[in-house]
Amino acid sequence: MAYPRTSARLCAGLVAVLLGLAGCTSGSPTPRATTGTTGVATTAALPGTAWRAVPRAQVRDGGSLTLSVDALPQTYQLNDPNSSLDLQRISNLYLPSFVRIGADGSWSPNPDYTASLTVTSQDPEVVELRIAPAATWSDGTPLSWRDLAASWQAFNGTNPAYTPASTAVWQDVKSVTRGDDDRDVLITFAKTDADWPALLASVYPSWAVDTPAHFTSAWKNGPFAADGTTYVSAGPFVVRSIDTNAGVVTLGRNPRWWGDPARLDTVVFRTVSRDSLGQSFANQELDAVDVKGMPDVLTAARARQGTTVEQSGGTVARQLTLNGTAGVFADPAVRKAFAQAVDRTVLAQAVLGQVGAPVQTLGSVIFVPGQKGYADHTGGVLSGSAADARSTLQAAGWTIGQDGVATKGGTRLTARFVAPQGAAAVATIAQLVSQQAKAAGFDVSVQTVPGSDFFSSYVTTDKRNFDVTSFAWVAGAFPIATAEAYFYPTDSGSNYGGVTDKTLGSDWDALNAQLDPAKRLTLAADVDKRALDLFTMIPLFVEPSTWVVRSDLANYGPSQFQDVRWQDVGYTG
Repeated sequence: MAYPRTSARLCAGLVAVLLGLAGCTSGSPTPRATTGTTGVATTAALPGTAWRAVPRAQVRDGGSLTLSVDALPQTYQLNDPNSSLDLQRISNLYLPSFVRIGADGSWSPNPDYTASLTVTSQDPEVVELRIAPAATWSDGTPLSWRDLAASWQAFNGTNPAYTPASTAVWQDVKSVTRGDDDRDVLITFAKTDADWPALLASVYPSWAVDTPAHFTSAWKNGPFAADGTTYVSAGPFVVRSIDTNAGVVTLGRNPRWWGDPARLDTVVFRTVSRDSLGQSFANQELDAVDVKGMPDVLTAARARQGTTVEQSGGTVARQLTLNGTAGVFADPAVRKAFAQAVDRTVLAQAVLGQVGAPVQTLGSVIFVPGQKGYADHTGGVLSGSAADARSTLQAAGWTIGQDGVATKGGTRLTARFVAPQGAAAVATIAQLVSQQAKAAGFDVSVQTVPGSDFFSSYVTTDKRNFDVTSFAWVAGAFPIATAEAYFYPTDSGSNYGGVTDKTLGSDWDALNAQLDPAKRLTLAADVDKRALDLFTMIPLFVEPSTWVVRSDLANYGPSQFQDVRWQDVGYTG
């Protein structure tokens, strides 16, 4: 859910400190899954995009769409380590993207912003972007090469005064320069990078990132123009107001928008607690709700008349993260044993099966099921076997005591599982993991901490105030480049486990530089296996995305990869 926060539409790795689930339901359309002898769904047959797709000519003009957020963003800078998935959803309405992602995860130039987009040289790799002549920030400033150049300087990792959560792809860029005119952008790479389109999403105006101080503070409280007071946009909507007391962000039509006009008058993001989502939808306070795997939310939401349940394949990848920098998990053998002790199928059934969602364990730390390149690369090591785990511990010199807890040199094998308060899914995972690990010789205590600062106070790479924890990554259409930061280097800003295999750096360089798609996937499989062998991230399962929406809502809802064309969202009734 890190950043991996460059764009959920484009990058695998928007870090989501998800305090519940993202999309499971027993009431989804059929067929959705096959059922094994246990009665639990075991395989998924879900579409990549599940919203009701309607030509914009059939969408009526006017109306308001109200959606929920867990909390207002702590910052409106997506690549800030304290960013959130909620911010990504909001910013998609006003930040420009020069590429679009289709239902199958493939990309294409976005004609609203892009006049042309070509790779003009492969050695060195040079990408030329010609910005559409009409593309303009709502304060009247044209989109230009300066916007991309400022982002490159902020996100390439060479200036320690900037603190981006991810430098993915930007770190391989040598320069961003002006071409024939201000709207002609030349991006020259020091290292070939096949995921270069990932740079061209959620682009900032230059003044928001052109200095370290601006990166930290210019968009701290909202997406502002250079004057620091006027909200700015280069999308079909612009922020009208941010009410921090009420927890509401309201966006209206952008009067400077040059593309197809937005059908909706306003889009409102309202802070709603997870346990109130279903009732808020039933009370017509929300127009679409992600049920987040909570059966009570689904039941309450479906009580409203004139609604539809929609379910798509998922991108929310649940995992366990082990802190390899200190304590018992500094020993890779202990990390391996812990990973072996975790029965991931039981966890998936407990979290997903109770609401009838497809249950499938995740076998990769780069790809998700349904994505080209996905395969189970765990090699059977993540066996869910207490016996296998005990054997690994004993081989590393640990002795299982009469109380069932392993000891070595007088040290008991204890670990602290840090879980955010109010996170039903994580609470379930923590409880089951502690039980499973106990059978293998671990004494795991669960510490529940405030959800509001779970990430910033406990998980970030400068804190790592945990032994084991659980949150989710959100996969996207360009997973390879961003996944690197999870494992290499140790100070990447997203490597929460804190250890690495030094050879991963050169191997990821080769992987990123491979432009042949088939060869690239072969290399990715090897890198995936070796990253898994660090045992700092234990992949668990992916959550399908399930929503309950107004039946007359069009062109918005659950989707695995496809981005929303916000000017086409609206109602048909």
